[in-house]
Parts: sequence; C-alpha cells; structure tokens
Amino acid sequence: MDQFLRGLVFYLFAGFLNLVQSLHANYFLELELHKGKAVSVALMLKTHSEYLLSSLIDVLSIDKPGPRFRFTVLYSVFSHILNNRVFFSYQFKEGAPIESLINLFEASAWAEREC
Repeated sequence: MDQFLRGLVFYLFAGFLNLVQSLHANYFLELELHKGKAVSVALMLKTHSEYLLSSLIDVLSIDKPGPRFRFTVLYSVFSHILNNRVFFSYQFKEGAPIESLINLFEASAWAEREC
C-alpha cells in the first residue's frame, strides 16, 4: 500500500470511523459508508490538502434484488494532482432517496438522476 493510501486509512480511522462501515485497500481505496455519510466523506476527500480528489469519474448503481438493501450507489473519485483514486459506496432500500453529491461534484447530476 502506498503512502497516499496509508495516510488516508489512518485519517479515516482517526477522525471519520463513524462514517465508514468497511474499508478495503490495495492499489486503490474502497470505502463502504454508513447511510447518510456520503456528503461528509466526499467533502473530506475533495477538500483535504493531502487527498485532493476533486474529479468525479463515475457513478454506478447496482441492483441486487432480494437483500435487505436492494440498491448500492458507487462513486469513483480521482485526484489529477496526486494520481490517486478512491471508490466509495452506500446501500439503500427500494424507494429511498439517494444522498446527492451535486453540490460537490456537478458531474453527478445526470448520473444520480438515472439512479
């Protein structure tokens, strides 16, 4: 794991542990968030001087019929300055509104509408 990921993992465990449900790190970081925490995590990733993940690359919606939480929204953010990528996701039930990141990433407007 490179220095960027080590620092981000430490930062998340130190101050944002209540936001993250699970964390996986190899060549990139993948965060599973608690419901309602996407805006807080996205703001931290975008504005923190060590991470600068300012570009939203993709938004994916995953439909898994049957489980307690049917849908998952997965965001991919990237730092052009540091050449790092982080994925974060959260799950929600059918009919529940998704947490919008439009105020942080204008690019999410169309993709979130389609979710």
